[in-house]
Amino acid sequence: MLLLGKSSLATCPVEKISAKSPALQIAVAQTSTDWELAHQLLDEEHFWGAGREAGDRLCQFILEDRQVVGVLICCAAAWHLKGRDETIGWDPVTPSHRLKLVVQFRRFLGLDKARRPNLASQSLGLALRSVTSQWPHRHGYEPLLAESFRDPESHPGTVDKVTNWHLAGDTKGFSQLRNSDTTHHYYQPNGRPKKLWCYPLHPQADFLRCAPELPEKNKKADVGPGGERSPLKVNHLKSLPSAFLEVPDPRRAQNRRHPLSAMLTLVDLDLALLMGGRHMRRMHNKITPLSQSHREAIGLRVPEKDGSGRLKMPGYDVLNDLMNKIDPSANRLSANRLAIGMLQNI
Repeated sequence: MLLLGKSSLATCPVEKISAKSPALQIAVAQTSTDWELAHQLLDEEHFWGAGREAGDRLCQFILEDRQVVGVLICCAAAWHLKGRDETIGWDPVTPSHRLKLVVQFRRFLGLDKARRPNLASQSLGLALRSVTSQWPHRHGYEPLLAESFRDPESHPGTVDKVTNWHLAGDTKGFSQLRNSDTTHHYYQPNGRPKKLWCYPLHPQADFLRCAPELPEKNKKADVGPGGERSPLKVNHLKSLPSAFLEVPDPRRAQNRRHPLSAMLTLVDLDLALLMGGRHMRRMHNKITPLSQSHREAIGLRVPEKDGSGRLKMPGYDVLNDLMNKIDPSANRLSANRLAIGMLQNI
């Protein structure tokens, strides 16, 4: 076991696990030296090594009689996890601005020389109870859900079951790889799907994750609408406006700045409804943050006046007036045609 001497690690109050076991503590990594120690231990003993954390992160050392007996590293959650998002009731866009409410327990290691019965479950339980206070102290917001992955061939999930994690399904078995310049990422099948486990960090986590407004202690985890994206890829978006080419344009000639097909693509069954809009104001709030590439694919062509070259999004009044004037039967027929085409491409 590694003896903890003089260090920058800040220990949490002692938590007694049982009358027969020594008290366990958690010490949080404070400096780069502390992180190097954690990575060294993981590289030496963890099956997957230390790896690389993404986004906000936290390192916990599990201590027993001032000796390091375990290491746990948390970081930002995985971007796309169908099982997780379906389990917690998120639509395709919500993760783009509320993903920080989920924290990933990326690495958990019990040192070989310190292993004893129940140490793993006791350490993980203590880490779960501590993270809700340690995470906001460092990052300014409190997460609501923890996620973790287990290789079913080497870890049956016994510790997760004992500590009340919930199985949310399997991953698709892809690994994220980086180019040599580390600026581009891509995914490659690894042939080893993992089990996804989730753990609520708050008694009302299920409700709060999808609440229209988050509590104050969680608000900084919501990055706002600037991070929203279309749930459809650019190549797919390019085919959508063609479904509306036969719809008569009710606008006067001088008011036709934006192509009708692009505006109906934004409002109808396609983008706005797929992105979670249920009325015109909600739809407009959802489509406003779309990226430049999405706007180009949809067919918008009016540039902003600030000289940035960014394409202008039609305003709420413009879209609302259009939908009040449009021929509903022609629009409905085109929307149905669009839906059929989308289903054929799934």
